[in-house]
Amino acid sequence: AGINTASGYSIGYSVTPGPIKIAAGYTKIDAKQAAAAVDPKSKTLGVTYTASEFAIGAQRTKNTDGRKVAGTINFDDTVDTVSASFAASKEITLGAAYSKMQRDVVGSTTGPDTKVIQLVAAYNLGPVVASIAYEDAKDKNQASNEVSTSGLDSKITKLKVKANF
Repeated sequence: AGINTASGYSIGYSVTPGPIKIAAGYTKIDAKQAAAAVDPKSKTLGVTYTASEFAIGAQRTKNTDGRKVAGTINFDDTVDTVSASFAASKEITLGAAYSKMQRDVVGSTTGPDTKVIQLVAAYNLGPVVASIAYEDAKDKNQASNEVSTSGLDSKITKLKVKANF
């Protein structure tokens, strides 16, 4: 049997005046793993502009008290993302995104910002979508609750097939 170590809620709101969509969200987790555990929170604000086969967007997410439990290090993340997509045809969509994350760890010198570039191509076959994504991440975090490290990089290529029935 599992132990419920957290519960939470999330709320969001979006409005679409013409080709622009503005969205905001808030998430709060009630941590239960220890009496002194801190409750993580996340706030997101994003805007998207869509015109014909093009779309561009920007988003900022601020996470506070991430994965904090009694006796461990507290950290906050700020993630900024810009993205663009192009519907090359009815079946083919191309996309690109750039994200930058700043992590602040209490009692530590802040490392360099983590930077991620992602390129995606998708082919829509109706109920089945096939995609390929390439991701290049620079100066990643050493661990889930530590600062970023210069030179800790990764490159990932992912193939995905999704079926909707």
